[in-house]
Amino acid sequence: TKFKKTFKQVFGLPPIQYHQKIKLDYSKKELIAKNKTISEISYEIGYSHPSKFSAAFKKHFGTLPSKF
Repeated sequence: TKFKKTFKQVFGLPPIQYHQKIKLDYSKKELIAKNKTISEISYEIGYSHPSKFSAAFKKHFGTLPSKF
């Protein structure tokens, strides 16, 4: 509990949300570089299905990865 509280004070987000933010920011960079497909990126960052990745990406950035 103390770790979570301190982590949130330092980074502004709980650890799980911060981890998801880091993964999605990485995926955004990969999409910009156009080195990998959406499916490849989604599996690489730990999503079991590209549609789950797309939903998380849209929630975080406000647009689908295919439109990005």
